Amino acid sequence: MSDMLFMNVHDLVKHFKVANSSDVVHAVDGVSFSIYRNETLAVVGESGSGKTTLGRLLIRLVEPTSGAIELDGQDISNLSDARMKPLRRRIQMIFQDPYSSLDPRMSVEQTLGEALAIHGLAKHSRKERIAELLTLVGLDPSLAGRFPHQFSGGQRQRIGIARALSVEPEMIVGDEPVSALDVSVRAQVLNLLSDIRARLGLTFVMITHDLGVVRHSADRIIVLYLGKIVEIGAADDVFTQPRHPYTRALIKATPDPFRLRREATEILGGEVPSPIAPPSGCRFHTRCPMARDICSKEEPALETRKPRHLSACHFAHEVVPPISQEPPPRLYQQRLDIIRAAYAGKDT
Repeated sequence: MSDMLFMNVHDLVKHFKVANSSDVVHAVDGVSFSIYRNETLAVVGESGSGKTTLGRLLIRLVEPTSGAIELDGQDISNLSDARMKPLRRRIQMIFQDPYSSLDPRMSVEQTLGEALAIHGLAKHSRKERIAELLTLVGLDPSLAGRFPHQFSGGQRQRIGIARALSVEPEMIVGDEPVSALDVSVRAQVLNLLSDIRARLGLTFVMITHDLGVVRHSADRIIVLYLGKIVEIGAADDVFTQPRHPYTRALIKATPDPFRLRREATEILGGEVPSPIAPPSGCRFHTRCPMARDICSKEEPALETRKPRHLSACHFAHEVVPPISQEPPPRLYQQRLDIIRAAYAGKDT
């Protein structure tokens, strides 16, 4: 990961007005963080935490209520569509649902060619560029004349990836890019994204509710809860030394076939509060097993616990890290040998 700053987010807020009401939904409520060139930054949290809204704010698909988004030092949060157009080449998005994100009336060639035409790219070699993009995402260029309904879910998502790459972006935001795919296909698409990121030197923001998806691919992780950042740090630090009880709960909920011993299941109590009326103080206190009086009265600051590792918890020093999910090499190899032998039909 490079230390060269690419994007800075300052106190970003997005509130949605509720129809026929004076209420507002606090989707994103004052978040600040940085994105560095060539890094993979994961944004994780439960449904309703504000992950998707944050991703769309970063690429200006929705307008912020307040705050600033700086791209290479330039505030893009209030730029007009005309001034944003040349910048949109630099930041692209892969959408969650490959079934609804592609126009069913357009062939693959038309879908990829549209982006090239809008930005005036590859005017004299458009077919060659489309063939190059399809090859890059593992599809046969001869399929360019087909329509979305003629592809599987995994193939459609590869087309979505090719569309994002077509304008040669510097950063891609992946909004749950594998959650709608069959389990057997997810690893293929994740490996593809990892290979492309490394080959092209892209900055990648991965939005997901599944920590297992980013365990070995993210450089840093942001944990969101009800529109607030509760923890941010290097991926290894967040997994092995979480400093917020919500982060710990998410990690404990991640399936781990190599866990050395069984632990009592930790289930968060209560319902997720409404983003229309978020709790006072720490927003997680209504479900937190460590909550005390101060938690409902004072909002904890996002403070540094170690270099580049911040969390927002009054009692961060008391959070007990979960048992490591990293399997010892010997145990991992033993179980891998058993699986291979079983598939080979050998007696184990």
